[in-house]
Amino acid sequence: MKSKIIRELQAPFLLFAFTLKRINQQFRDEVYWQ
Repeated sequence: MKSKIIRELQAPFLLFAFTLKRINQQFRDEVYWQ
């Protein structure tokens, strides 16, 4: 039961981390191009 809850919480967290990483990469690329 507990592992199921952890797995359900882990999915949005991983998605959030992946999105944050992509935004950070785009931001850095834009800064370098200026």
